[in-house]
Amino acid sequence: MKLVCIHGRGQGKFPAEELRMKWRDSWLAGLRKSGIEQLPEVEFVFPFYGDILDELTRQLKASAKRKGDLGHTDEEYVPELMWELAMNGGISEKEIDATEEIKKAFQNQQWVIDLARKIDEKYGAGFCLSLALPDAYTYLTESIIQEQIDELVKLEIGTKPCVVVGHSLGSAVGFNIINQDASLNVQTFVTLGSPLGMKTFHHYLPFCPRYPLGLKGDWYNAFDKRDIVALRSLDQEYFKVEGRIENYEEVDNFTKNRHSIEGYLSDKQVALKIYDALLNCKR
Repeated sequence: MKLVCIHGRGQGKFPAEELRMKWRDSWLAGLRKSGIEQLPEVEFVFPFYGDILDELTRQLKASAKRKGDLGHTDEEYVPELMWELAMNGGISEKEIDATEEIKKAFQNQQWVIDLARKIDEKYGAGFCLSLALPDAYTYLTESIIQEQIDELVKLEIGTKPCVVVGHSLGSAVGFNIINQDASLNVQTFVTLGSPLGMKTFHHYLPFCPRYPLGLKGDWYNAFDKRDIVALRSLDQEYFKVEGRIENYEEVDNFTKNRHSIEGYLSDKQVALKIYDALLNCKR
């Protein structure tokens, strides 16, 4: 049995083994809620791309600065994603001081700051805005960099039967890989705190939304309804595909931003779903 875990953005500053153990320990904590005291004997694969993404993003920002650009931003990406995060979070236009600024040219970026403050005030989840910052943007819009990261992760997925778990941006990375290669043999795809329900991701990821070509079995999507990045369920309204996605919206993510991996993997139902998927994985 093989389990492939794909981490999210902003992880380059952490040692890969430390993150790997955090995932394992959090999963075990969730299994213990079902009386399971040890992890199953599986090949636990943790493709680490955080350092590569951080370094390539740094290089792009440095290059943009030398050229006198505004920085690593995009006239469509940042406004679209920021606005969508705010609307998902139930923040009205009246609450946003700079609403009129949003309607103006992107050169005036004060609205980004104001919007960040509003989301912080309402949810205490300033991290969600980092999704709109350089490393996520780099992966979504720089094809060469996207290919490098996808290749690294795809090699770890391989062609043997496996279960893939993707968190946050990692769910988009996993989707992008599995979605375009029918030769893969992913038995179950688990997405945690996934932003794939956002139209912004549909805009930048090829063939999105679509039921992944390399997914031979179930897709299980779990999220905390207070997680501003993942407030949209992957249902027929926000992610219309020919294939069933099981959405589990009862996660009580105990972490401060309601999004961190510990709060997802330690959920009893999420941990058990991964466990059962591995036991049922075709060898």
